[in-house]
Amino acid sequence: MRYLTYLFSVLLLISCASSPQQSADGHDHVHESGKFTKHLEDSVMLAADKGLFNIEMVIPGKALKTGVNTVDIIIHDRNDRDVTGADITVTPWMPDPAMNHGAFEKPVIVEKGLGLYTVENIILVMSGHWELRINIKWGSEVVTEDNVVFDFPDVRSNVE
Repeated sequence: MRYLTYLFSVLLLISCASSPQQSADGHDHVHESGKFTKHLEDSVMLAADKGLFNIEMVIPGKALKTGVNTVDIIIHDRNDRDVTGADITVTPWMPDPAMNHGAFEKPVIVEKGLGLYTVENIILVMSGHWELRINIKWGSEVVTEDNVVFDFPDVRSNVE
């Protein structure tokens, strides 16, 4: 129930922040390139490598743990508009040279609308340094593609 309340709050915030917005004077609100709206205080927000997208990640419990994880990501283009219909790949990866491997199962990505995607089945098999490597492809005629890496240097189990 708590997660449903959280998800409803995220969807409500996104619907309120979707483009275009009108100010009190009735004019459309246009974001300057490079300025992005952060929707939730406890989220982590990064720009993609080429600056084509901004990705905000919400992690229930504020940290990844060993085992099965679910996160929400909110994606905007460089003009702070919702990115819908994107082809997204999320790869959990242990970058430590002694490990240098990913997870056995592929995460499942479910589009919720208004730039919100839920990434389920992120299975981290051991404690340690993990990354979530995200690739985003978007567009029908001209496809834009960019990558971002969210770093989690100290993933632990719930019992540690």
